[in-house]
Amino acid sequence: PHKPLYVSAEYEGTSKLGKYGDVVQELDRSVGDVLQALKDFGLEENTIVVFSSDNGPVPKAGGSTGGLRGQKTTTWDGGIKVPTLLQWKAKIAGKQTNETPLIMTDWLPTFASIIGAKLPETTLDGIDISGHLLNGEDLGDRNFYWYFNEDLRAIRSGKWKFKKAVLENPYRQRALEPHE
Repeated sequence: PHKPLYVSAEYEGTSKLGKYGDVVQELDRSVGDVLQALKDFGLEENTIVVFSSDNGPVPKAGGSTGGLRGQKTTTWDGGIKVPTLLQWKAKIAGKQTNETPLIMTDWLPTFASIIGAKLPETTLDGIDISGHLLNGEDLGDRNFYWYFNEDLRAIRSGKWKFKKAVLENPYRQRALEPHE
């Protein structure tokens, strides 16, 4: 959940984690409603459902990074590494874990490829990951870029994450570190 937190009267005060917990419970129910509607209308098997976040949480609001260092707006893994849940019952078996780094911008070219849509003649930040999702194809080494308000903050290349201090001054080697 993103701040500001809002919760309906039905869920207000219903969790042991305060307003944040109330919001999570209502969000969980809402996602359940969507999944049930897909099932009721016979669309569950061939609908791709993606549930994710754009960044890590704000711990003071009640979120957790699962033990990773950092939080929202930081370039530590706790600020940028988030879980994603994917369901496509007709094509992908459930209860799998995939540790391959992906990025939100991969969804546009992936969905376009799946439905056979032509993408505009422009450079996209993401790539088609459908072969990886469906067949486990290796995506090879990729570089990932993190911006905040159009300001480049970090680049991940292989096992290394180069933070802004390194990008601006290559002699500051202490800012060079392996990602978590």
